[in-house]
Amino acid sequence: MNVFLPALLLSKLGSSVDARQAVALWPLAANMVACHLVGLLLGGAQVALLGVPQELRAQTVVIPALGNVGNLPLVLVPALLASPGMQAAGVGPNGGAGDLGVAYVMFGFFVASFIQFPVGWLMLQRPEAEPAALAGSSPSLASATLAAGPSVMAAGAVGAALPGGGSTGTAASTAVGGSVAAVATPLQQQQQQLQQQQQQQQQQRLRALAKGIFTPPVIACLLAVPVASVPELRDELFRPAGSLAFLGDVIDRLGAPMIPCLFLVLGANLAEGPGNAQVPMRVLVASCFSKLVLHPLAGAALVLLSLRAGLLPADMDPAIPLVMMIVWATPTAVLVHALATMMQNGADQVASLLFYQYIASLVTLPVFMGLVLQLYTTGQLAPAAYAAAAALPAA
Repeated sequence: MNVFLPALLLSKLGSSVDARQAVALWPLAANMVACHLVGLLLGGAQVALLGVPQELRAQTVVIPALGNVGNLPLVLVPALLASPGMQAAGVGPNGGAGDLGVAYVMFGFFVASFIQFPVGWLMLQRPEAEPAALAGSSPSLASATLAAGPSVMAAGAVGAALPGGGSTGTAASTAVGGSVAAVATPLQQQQQQLQQQQQQQQQQRLRALAKGIFTPPVIACLLAVPVASVPELRDELFRPAGSLAFLGDVIDRLGAPMIPCLFLVLGANLAEGPGNAQVPMRVLVASCFSKLVLHPLAGAALVLLSLRAGLLPADMDPAIPLVMMIVWATPTAVLVHALATMMQNGADQVASLLFYQYIASLVTLPVFMGLVLQLYTTGQLAPAAYAAAAALPAA
C-alpha cells in the first residue's frame, strides 16, 4: 500500500489538480472538516447519554469522527460515476468527470490526513505513566523524612535540656541534616533522570506524530500539486508525447492495482472476526447507528442546505457533491484500530466495533448510494440548477 497508493495519488492529482484548482476545491476541504467535527459531536453525545465505561470513552468519541474517507470512496465514487443513472443525469465519464472523481477523493483524503492522525493520536493516548512514577518515588522520600524526623526531634530535645544545649542541639541537628542531605541527593538524581526520560519520551512522541502525519500518501500529495502546477513538467510526465512519459506511465501502472487491492484488504480485515472483546450492547448499537445512519443523514442535509443557500460555487463540478456526501456514509477508518494498538488502549474493543460496523455498512451503504442517485436524478445535487433558480426574477 505504501507503493500503490502514493503512485495513484501522484498520477491522478499530478495530472489534473494544480495549485489554482486545489484552491477551487475548497468545498471538499470544508466538507472534510465539518465531517470530522460532526462525528466528534456524535461521539461526545454517546458518552454523555449512554454512560459509556471509562475505558471506552475515548474510543467511543473517535469512532464516529474518523471515517474511511480514502479507501472505500476510491471504490464507490468511480462505480457511481460509471452507473447509468449518473450518466443520464449528466455526471460521470460521459458528463465530463472521468478520472477527476478519483482525484477529488484523493484531495479529500489529503486534507483528512492532517485531521485524522492528530485527532486519533491525542484522543487515544493512555493516561500518563509519569505521575505514577513520581508517586512511586515519593514513598522513599517520605520514609527517609520519617526516619530522620525522630532523630532531629530527639537531638533538639536533648540540646534544649542540657546547659548551653543550644550549641549541642545545633551540632546534632547539623549531623542529622547531613544524613537527610545524603538521602535527598539520590532522590534528586532520580527526579532529574525521570525528567530526562519524560523529555525523551516527549521527543519520541513528536517524532512519531510527524511520522504518522507525513506518510508516503501525504508526501505524494505534497509532490503532486507542484507537479501539476508546472505545465511543462506535467506535460512531460503525463502526456503521451512527453520526454518523461515512460516514468509517468510507470507511476500510473503502479497506482492501477490500488483499487482492486482494497477489496482484499477489506476482506482480510473482516476475516479476522469481531474477536473476544466484551463491548456493551448499547455502545455497539449506538456506535453503528451514529456512524452509519445519523452521520450520513447529517452530511446529506449539510450538503443540500449549502447548495440551496448558494454557499457552494455555481460552476462546481457536479461530481464534487457526490464525493462530499459519500465520505459521510463510510464506516470508521482502520487507522483507529492501528492507533489503538499503538497506544495499547482498547484495541480489541475497537476491532470488535469496526467489525460490526463494516458488516452493517453492507446494508447502509447501498441504501445511501440509492438516495444519492435519486437526488442526482431529480436534479437536487446540481449546483448550476440552484444558481439558475436564484437568478430568475421573482414572480
